[in-house]
Amino acid sequence: MIFALVFCLMGDVLLMFGHGNTLFFVLGLSAFLAGHIFYIFTFRSIIKDNHISFHFPKTLLVVLYAAGLLYLLIPHADALVLPSILYTLVIGTMLIFALHLTRFGKVGWIIAVGAFLFVISDSFIAINKFYTPIPYNHWNVMISYIVAQFLIVKGVTKYITK
Repeated sequence: MIFALVFCLMGDVLLMFGHGNTLFFVLGLSAFLAGHIFYIFTFRSIIKDNHISFHFPKTLLVVLYAAGLLYLLIPHADALVLPSILYTLVIGTMLIFALHLTRFGKVGWIIAVGAFLFVISDSFIAINKFYTPIPYNHWNVMISYIVAQFLIVKGVTKYITK
């Protein structure tokens, strides 16, 4: 989880310089992509029995959301189409793994809500960049992002210390 947080911090710093700069945006996106991959590994390590049986309705909702988001973004993403698709697939996978943790009760739900808010935060960024400007979007992004990270860290640390 530490690697996830470090890469997300790197993404934050790079995106601060990314206003209008595609290179910093792509580097920030790449750092967050790595962070999400480390979150997937973290969530996977919580699943002790090595048996992953995804809840079909929850998984379907994530797939439909990701498909809808890509439907909006792809026509406007230009050179960033492939990175946008890859990022959406990885963050969707991260959310699916987090939703799988809900079978562990309250701690799993805390992690899942955090992961969901992370997807929402990233969706605000993507929609604002590629589809349509959102007034005061930085507030939407930062509030959902900060709460997301807090809940994921809280849930994982509660799980580890129980």
